[in-house]
Amino acid sequence: MEFSLNLACILSEMGNEYDETFEDLGIDWREVARMIVRGEIELEVKSTPIGDYLVIEVPDELIKEKGMKNDR
Repeated sequence: MEFSLNLACILSEMGNEYDETFEDLGIDWREVARMIVRGEIELEVKSTPIGDYLVIEVPDELIKEKGMKNDR
């Protein structure tokens, strides 16, 4: 039996370590979804003591393109 969840439901809610979303950084989550489908971004599940998380690594180039590179 197959279960699924639309990427729109996931990507639009994802946040980074600073609680910034793609929208906050000016990144179109639809482009991120296209990159996932093309295999340019891999999905990973990370387990921590407080839960399991779906994690993606967005290329710095995509963030820099939007002029929102965070140098924290």
